[in-house]
Amino acid sequence: MSIFKSLATLASMLVIAACSGGSNSLVGGAGTPTDGGGGTPTPTPVDDSVFIGSGSGANFQPGVIDVSQANLPAGGSASLTVNFVDSTNTLVGQTITVNFTSPCVGGGLANIVESTVTTETGSATATYSATGCSGDDQIRATATVNGVVLQASATVNVEPAEVGSMKFVSAIPTNIALRGTGGAGRQETSTVRFRVTDSTGGPVADATVNFSLNTTVGGIELTPTSVTSDAQGFAQTVISAGSVATAVRVTAVVAGTSPVIGNQSDQLTITTGIPDNDSVSLSLGCTNLEAWSINGQTTNATIRMSDRFNNPVPDGTAVTFTAEGGQIGGQCTTTTQPNGGGGVCSVTWVSQNPRPQPDGRVTILASAIGEESFVDNNSDGRFNGTDAETAIGEPFSDNNENGVYDLGEAFRDFNTNGVRDNATAPDYAGFNGLLCETGCAPRETLFVGDSIVLVMSASSAIITDNVGGAIDVSLGASQSFTLTVGDNKGNGSTPQPMAGGSTVRVETSNGAIVGPSTYDVPCSSNNGPLNFTFTVEGDEQPSSGTIIATV
Repeated sequence: MSIFKSLATLASMLVIAACSGGSNSLVGGAGTPTDGGGGTPTPTPVDDSVFIGSGSGANFQPGVIDVSQANLPAGGSASLTVNFVDSTNTLVGQTITVNFTSPCVGGGLANIVESTVTTETGSATATYSATGCSGDDQIRATATVNGVVLQASATVNVEPAEVGSMKFVSAIPTNIALRGTGGAGRQETSTVRFRVTDSTGGPVADATVNFSLNTTVGGIELTPTSVTSDAQGFAQTVISAGSVATAVRVTAVVAGTSPVIGNQSDQLTITTGIPDNDSVSLSLGCTNLEAWSINGQTTNATIRMSDRFNNPVPDGTAVTFTAEGGQIGGQCTTTTQPNGGGGVCSVTWVSQNPRPQPDGRVTILASAIGEESFVDNNSDGRFNGTDAETAIGEPFSDNNENGVYDLGEAFRDFNTNGVRDNATAPDYAGFNGLLCETGCAPRETLFVGDSIVLVMSASSAIITDNVGGAIDVSLGASQSFTLTVGDNKGNGSTPQPMAGGSTVRVETSNGAIVGPSTYDVPCSSNNGPLNFTFTVEGDEQPSSGTIIATV
């Protein structure tokens, strides 16, 4: 009886051990029952694999993107769908992010709207649009799930696009040097670029484009004359300058189109590209500022330069400035202004010491590397024995305004010999210029420039009249008189114009001022005071009064 009970207890223990999920095996290596007590239960593995593809259930195709339309017209669109399923081909409900891309998308020839899609339903959709792609494009979808990279793919075929239009894109640079005059940053060639597009604006690849020039004067060349557009629809050619200054355009035509599809480039300029001396102009925003005793007054100094054909010099041409007094920006480089032409740049002049004594007249000099001017008597575009040059020598700051160089005045030393050379010096005897055949100077270039005078006006004024202090006006009649108005620096110097924008005003206690009673002082660098004329009219009664003038 006791043995039976023991066996029953043992059997009961074995049954309980098996039900508790202990070892999968109930038999030990020697046929001895295993002991499941005291250990950690081992769970049965769960299959958490996720697969990417199209469809679900029995229709699931692994590794495939579902494409709504595999064959697309140029510019067409298709929807792209991928599904994520578990081992039973059931859509999974976890959050998954998938990325769509293709070679054409990477090349800018196709677009996928919402190329990165996040789904919580197991299905993700994006839209593919061909915007220039042609032929087969393999689309790829990629996602990382549970640390595993999943991929699916599909191929769409895009029909070749029909040419819709030709667009001019660019000409770089737009200003090139005459043949044989390049160097120092000047190119003798320009790359001209067009783009072939379809009716939707997408690029057309592999179109044959033929180029031609509207003039070949001076030996202008075009290479190549025919190309095939690239994957982005671009087609380009190179212009090589000739020996004659001119404007030129390139015409591009798509071969085999009817009606003809083509376009013309913007105008390119072939020229020397450096300023000639008589095409340099310096100006100031205002030439007379209240700057004799006030620091920080400013005005712009603007230089405008053209070459000998009066075409703007190229953007980036450097100009150097010096000033006899105050402070000025040392350099600027030319640009093309939207409403102010090309070959323009500006620096700022600021009032401060030094202030030229005794009258505050400041000479500003702007200079750049250029060439002398000449009159082309035979119109061959080059200087030779029949032409007349304008010789200049090295530009200088004419501080005393006497028209000649005086020792101590700043100059631009082009040949760096330490002295100011005039037009007859060895380096400058003959014509200094790029387009020279005979009568040439040793140097092709030199400094060219222009100068202007700025007045540092005092704040107080000296006013005189031309009537000796009294005006006799008949009853009902009128009389004109002139006031001479200049600044007063208090040092006995010649009065200079008051600051531009100052107001000269007269008032009378008897009769009336007829016509203007005020004048605004203009911007002027006149070396002396300015005159302003007023008219006074008498009243009907004999009397006297006072005319008061103020600035």
